Amino acid sequence: HKHNIHPHTSHSKKTNTHTHTYRHTHTPTHTQHKQAHIVFLADTHAPPILLFNLCVCVCVCVCVCVCVCVCVCVCVCVAHCCLKYTRRPLQCRRLKNYTHQPITSSCDIHAVIFHTWMDKFVCADPSQDWTKRVQRCLLKRQENKTKLKKTL
Repeated sequence: HKHNIHPHTSHSKKTNTHTHTYRHTHTPTHTQHKQAHIVFLADTHAPPILLFNLCVCVCVCVCVCVCVCVCVCVCVCVAHCCLKYTRRPLQCRRLKNYTHQPITSSCDIHAVIFHTWMDKFVCADPSQDWTKRVQRCLLKRQENKTKLKKTL
């Protein structure tokens, strides 16, 4: 396959620029090479059913990823906000500690969030007597642990 390189001159022969960086004339060998290249590309096309299956798989993967992202975001947002209080009083011995939930744009009630030993969260009304009693119990337990650590 012979290239006649003439970057600045024009010729009466048919010249073309494609895929190569230099001008060159078309020779029978080059034309055959080009035709063989086109046939090769035509032979490598996948059957339409495989392309359809690939598109379906890609779409399903994208949908699953979107659903997982939405679920994770919703769970994270909801998990840290009490929307209602428990009706049953809790026992101090079943709890590790507690935190306070202030009123915010997403959390519209004050709450005491008790953390259980099973890593669950229970929302309680801070104005209830049992809630105050359990808070005092947990504070006393924490103070006793602190005193014990200081003596050791």
